[in-house]
Amino acid sequence: TSCDNFRIDIQGKGSHGTYLEEAFDPIAAGVLIYQQMSQFIAREVNPNQVATLTFGQFTAGNSSNVIPDTATMQGTLRAYDESLRSNLKERMNQIVSAIESMTRCTIKLDFYSGTVSLTNDPELTQKVIKILEETQPDLLCNFGEKMMASEDFAEISMRVPSTYLMMNCQVPGNSFTHHHPKVEFDEALLPLGMKAFVEIAIRLIK
Repeated sequence: TSCDNFRIDIQGKGSHGTYLEEAFDPIAAGVLIYQQMSQFIAREVNPNQVATLTFGQFTAGNSSNVIPDTATMQGTLRAYDESLRSNLKERMNQIVSAIESMTRCTIKLDFYSGTVSLTNDPELTQKVIKILEETQPDLLCNFGEKMMASEDFAEISMRVPSTYLMMNCQVPGNSFTHHHPKVEFDEALLPLGMKAFVEIAIRLIK
């Protein structure tokens, strides 16, 4: 899918917990943002389309009885369709503007990096499948499955015919996924991946 990393900076007005009426609470604003953005994906995206919005950071304050001045949120937005991707980003800005007005906080939404959805060229992909079936018949290949992961290689696939391959190097018994600190990869499988790439390159050059 495409992937847009975003950061939300909330500037409120801090206060002692006793004097709530004097504060513009950035935590309350952040909670509203989280709730509304999590909900609008479920309510506004066609079930036949796919999109996800994930928050991975929500940071604010350092005391139990003080409302802080600021809060920070970070997350990712993913979608297959470019039109949907654009519409969701627009809706996120609208939600931020509405909550900014409600809470009297100053809120900035920044999409600071992103990539398009990766697309495999059908003709090239069929050639790659045939090469793998002929040269490495023992490999168990799974083609055509969509994934919500994103990849910078997508920018290349927008410019030249491309096929993206992934290899399962999971260690038996290790069920952790990518980016988890306890994930393990079976490096003994790397030669198989290297052989696949070499065979594909040689056959396509001929």
